[in-house]
Amino acid sequence: MTLVATTWLRGDAPQREPDTPPEPDDESTTEEEETLLACSACSTVIARPQDAIAMGPDGTIGVFANPAGLAFEIQTFATATHLLVASEPTVQWSWYRGHAWSVVVCDGCHSHLGWRFTAVDGDASPALFFGLLRARLVRI
Repeated sequence: MTLVATTWLRGDAPQREPDTPPEPDDESTTEEEETLLACSACSTVIARPQDAIAMGPDGTIGVFANPAGLAFEIQTFATATHLLVASEPTVQWSWYRGHAWSVVVCDGCHSHLGWRFTAVDGDASPALFFGLLRARLVRI
């Protein structure tokens, strides 16, 4: 098994310098933009709420079952950070047509946080996204 580290993908990293506080009169800053989603086991930052994307008719959140019947509530994101890819991609039992999935784990504590989906079909869009387990994320 090969572990591959991921960082903010597709250039979607926060643009503000890490130690620069927001300007007090910055009207574009909202409470949601200041909130981050972190691994519930170790508090490593994983995603930003504003990066959630709708991948189905029900929006950004869905419940899916694996072949063993275990159900997972996931939220889909265009970008995520501090994840390690812990499996080879496969299309077998994929929840999203035209996409292969790989298991992703937190790079801080190796807790399973969800899946990375990559397009394998030329008509599949987007080319890359993440389905993260809602029960394994906390707002910070």
